[in-house]
Amino acid sequence: FSPEEIEQRPSAAFMPFLTGPHFCLGSMMSIRETFLSVSMLLQHFKLTPVTQDFPAAANSLTAAPQAVPLRLQAVR
Repeated sequence: FSPEEIEQRPSAAFMPFLTGPHFCLGSMMSIRETFLSVSMLLQHFKLTPVTQDFPAAANSLTAAPQAVPLRLQAVR
């Protein structure tokens, strides 16, 4: 654990589940599983805007996300 040895280590040496050769194999599966679970849950609800006042679109190359309050109603 000398300073010279630490400087020679790769930057991702202590991030075993994020980058490098030891990337977590189940990370993409867990992300897909989360999207699937949320989509199955949202099939039982209806999202409607609380107000009809929507944020104005910005004239730029990229659109920054703007919050729109939503009401969650159960579908029967």
